[in-house]
Amino acid sequence: MEVFEARCGDVIARDGGRLIKSMGDAVLYVNDDPLAAFTTAEGIINVIGRDPRMPDVRVGLASGGVVLRLGDVFGPPVNLAARLTQVARRNRIIVDHATADLLPADQIESRPLPPRPVRGFGVVEPVAVRRA
Repeated sequence: MEVFEARCGDVIARDGGRLIKSMGDAVLYVNDDPLAAFTTAEGIINVIGRDPRMPDVRVGLASGGVVLRLGDVFGPPVNLAARLTQVARRNRIIVDHATADLLPADQIESRPLPPRPVRGFGVVEPVAVRRA
Protein backbone atom coordinates (compact mmCIF):
# COMPACT_ATOMS: atom_id res chain seq x y z
CA MET A 1 0.00 0.00 0.00
CA GLU A 2 2.91 2.35 0.64
CA VAL A 3 4.13 1.92 -2.95
CA PHE A 4 0.59 2.52 -4.24
CA GLU A 5 0.20 5.70 -2.20
CA ALA A 6 3.67 7.00 -3.06
CA ARG A 7 3.25 6.41 -6.80
CA CYS A 8 -0.18 8.04 -6.85
CA GLY A 9 1.08 10.98 -4.80
CA ASP A 10 3.98 11.52 -7.18
CA VAL A 11 1.71 11.54 -10.25
CA ILE A 12 -0.82 13.85 -8.61
CA ALA A 13 1.87 16.34 -7.55
CA ARG A 14 3.57 16.23 -10.97
CA ASP A 15 0.36 17.36 -12.65
CA GLY A 16 -0.30 20.18 -10.18
CA GLY A 17 -3.01 18.40 -8.21
CA ARG A 18 -3.46 17.91 -4.52
CA LEU A 19 -3.76 14.51 -2.85
CA ILE A 20 -6.59 14.82 -0.36
CA LYS A 21 -6.53 11.32 1.09
CA SER A 22 -5.98 7.67 0.35
CA MET A 23 -8.46 5.07 1.50
CA GLY A 24 -7.04 1.58 1.06
CA ASP A 25 -6.73 1.05 -2.69
CA ALA A 26 -8.36 4.40 -3.57
CA VAL A 27 -7.14 7.98 -3.72
CA LEU A 28 -9.02 11.26 -3.74
CA TYR A 29 -7.32 14.18 -5.42
CA VAL A 30 -8.35 17.58 -6.71
CA ASN A 31 -7.08 19.76 -9.50
CA ASP A 32 -8.43 23.10 -10.74
CA ASP A 33 -7.50 22.22 -14.33
CA PRO A 34 -9.72 19.53 -15.90
CA LEU A 35 -7.07 18.52 -18.47
CA ALA A 36 -4.45 18.19 -15.74
CA ALA A 37 -6.89 16.08 -13.68
CA PHE A 38 -7.36 13.84 -16.73
CA THR A 39 -3.59 13.64 -17.25
CA THR A 40 -3.22 12.61 -13.61
CA ALA A 41 -5.78 9.84 -14.13
CA GLU A 42 -3.81 8.61 -17.16
CA GLY A 43 -0.61 8.71 -15.12
CA ILE A 44 -2.13 6.68 -12.31
CA ILE A 45 -3.32 4.10 -14.83
CA ASN A 46 0.20 3.94 -16.29
CA VAL A 47 2.07 3.53 -13.00
CA ILE A 48 -0.50 1.46 -11.09
CA GLY A 49 -2.91 -0.13 -13.55
CA ARG A 50 -0.21 -1.56 -15.79
CA ASP A 51 1.73 -3.09 -12.89
CA PRO A 52 0.48 -6.64 -12.19
CA ARG A 53 1.50 -6.30 -8.52
CA MET A 54 -0.84 -3.33 -8.02
CA PRO A 55 -4.64 -3.21 -7.73
CA ASP A 56 -6.87 -2.53 -10.73
CA VAL A 57 -7.41 1.14 -11.53
CA ARG A 58 -10.83 2.59 -12.23
CA VAL A 59 -11.11 6.38 -12.40
CA GLY A 60 -14.11 8.64 -11.94
CA LEU A 61 -13.74 12.40 -12.44
CA ALA A 62 -16.39 15.03 -11.75
CA SER A 63 -16.31 18.83 -11.85
CA GLY A 64 -17.98 21.45 -9.74
CA GLY A 65 -17.77 23.34 -6.50
CA VAL A 66 -16.39 21.65 -3.42
CA VAL A 67 -15.79 22.78 0.13
CA LEU A 68 -12.31 22.35 1.59
CA ARG A 69 -12.43 21.74 5.32
CA LEU A 70 -9.69 20.45 7.59
CA GLY A 71 -7.74 19.06 4.64
CA ASP A 72 -10.70 17.15 3.17
CA VAL A 73 -13.11 18.10 0.38
CA PHE A 74 -16.87 17.78 0.40
CA GLY A 75 -19.60 18.29 -2.16
CA PRO A 76 -21.58 16.63 -4.92
CA PRO A 77 -18.58 16.31 -7.32
CA VAL A 78 -16.70 14.26 -4.71
CA ASN A 79 -19.60 11.85 -4.33
CA LEU A 80 -20.28 11.67 -8.06
CA ALA A 81 -16.63 10.92 -8.83
CA ALA A 82 -16.74 8.04 -6.33
CA ARG A 83 -19.91 6.66 -7.95
CA LEU A 84 -18.41 6.99 -11.45
CA THR A 85 -15.40 5.01 -10.29
CA GLN A 86 -17.77 2.12 -9.57
CA VAL A 87 -19.05 2.32 -13.16
CA ALA A 88 -15.60 2.38 -14.79
CA ARG A 89 -13.98 -0.68 -16.28
CA ARG A 90 -10.38 -1.61 -15.47
CA ASN A 91 -7.85 1.06 -16.58
CA ARG A 92 -10.60 3.35 -17.85
CA ILE A 93 -11.57 6.94 -17.04
CA ILE A 94 -15.24 7.86 -16.67
CA VAL A 95 -16.35 11.47 -16.24
CA ASP A 96 -19.55 13.44 -15.79
CA HIS A 97 -20.87 15.66 -18.59
CA ALA A 98 -19.58 18.81 -16.89
CA THR A 99 -16.02 17.46 -16.98
CA ALA A 100 -16.37 16.12 -20.53
CA ASP A 101 -17.47 19.59 -21.66
CA LEU A 102 -14.36 21.15 -20.07
CA LEU A 103 -11.86 18.80 -21.76
CA PRO A 104 -10.43 19.97 -25.11
CA ALA A 105 -12.15 18.02 -27.90
CA ASP A 106 -9.01 18.16 -30.07
CA GLN A 107 -7.06 16.22 -27.41
CA ILE A 108 -9.65 14.04 -25.67
CA GLU A 109 -12.18 11.68 -27.24
CA SER A 110 -15.42 11.25 -25.35
CA ARG A 111 -18.11 8.60 -25.73
CA PRO A 112 -21.40 8.74 -23.82
CA LEU A 113 -22.25 5.54 -22.01
CA PRO A 114 -25.77 4.22 -21.44
CA PRO A 115 -27.70 6.04 -18.73
CA ARG A 116 -27.70 4.25 -15.41
CA PRO A 117 -29.01 4.89 -11.92
CA VAL A 118 -26.37 6.33 -9.64
CA ARG A 119 -27.10 6.37 -5.93
CA GLY A 120 -27.78 9.90 -4.76
CA PHE A 121 -27.87 11.35 -8.30
CA GLY A 122 -30.75 9.57 -10.04
CA VAL A 123 -30.14 8.46 -13.62
CA VAL A 124 -26.77 9.65 -14.92
CA GLU A 125 -25.22 9.34 -18.38
CA PRO A 126 -21.51 8.84 -17.73
CA VAL A 127 -18.93 9.63 -20.39
CA ALA A 128 -15.89 7.47 -21.20
CA VAL A 129 -12.87 9.58 -22.14
CA ARG A 130 -9.44 8.83 -23.57
CA ARG A 131 -6.57 10.64 -25.23
CA ALA A 132 -7.25 11.30 -28.93
